[in-house]
Amino acid sequence: MKHLNLVVTFKLSNDCELHVKGATSIKVDGKGSLLLYYPQTAAPERIDLRRLQSFSIQPLIGASPTIAALV
Repeated sequence: MKHLNLVVTFKLSNDCELHVKGATSIKVDGKGSLLLYYPQTAAPERIDLRRLQSFSIQPLIGASPTIAALV
């Protein structure tokens, strides 16, 4: 089983909520989507790049304790 090693924070243009998620890997699919891979699911979460208002990636080790606790 893969372990979380990334902290992903993002905000969508139609949503005022800041999303904080832990992921094992991230890929851009070349079709306008960002794919977030999680250890507990086989299928990645697909996020339309056009909907992203803000986005950041941090290694879990370097993430602040506050952010790491949210993951």
